[in-house]
Amino acid sequence: MGTPEYHAVAARSPLQPFRPLLSVAILMGFAIVHGVRRYGWRHFITFFFFTFVISWSYETSSILSGFPFGHYYYTGQLGLKLWLVSLLIVPAYFSMGYLAWTLAHIFWIGLTIAWRVRTWFSSQRLPAS
Repeated sequence: MGTPEYHAVAARSPLQPFRPLLSVAILMGFAIVHGVRRYGWRHFITFFFFTFVISWSYETSSILSGFPFGHYYYTGQLGLKLWLVSLLIVPAYFSMGYLAWTLAHIFWIGLTIAWRVRTWFSSQRLPAS
């Protein structure tokens, strides 16, 4: 996407090495602010802990055995690692999971409201003509 000139300029950007960190930091910032306000610290930390353990376990399992995501490895370009998994991966999983949870909640509320409106309208009697 974009012209070759765009890609050449983007590749020389001084922010290039920080793009993965910046994208995860922005999403994680939203998740922290929204999650703590909506669910409180205790529930937010619990969700983060379970996401951390599960995503790190799956990533490690996949790196070692190829299950469930296939064989791959992380290079040093993503920064520090916890054994074989880059520490940026877990907050990225958490942020995407939290955004998916939030969007699903919004869609569910919309469907619930639509169902209630439909039920209310269907229960109304039409005046006899």
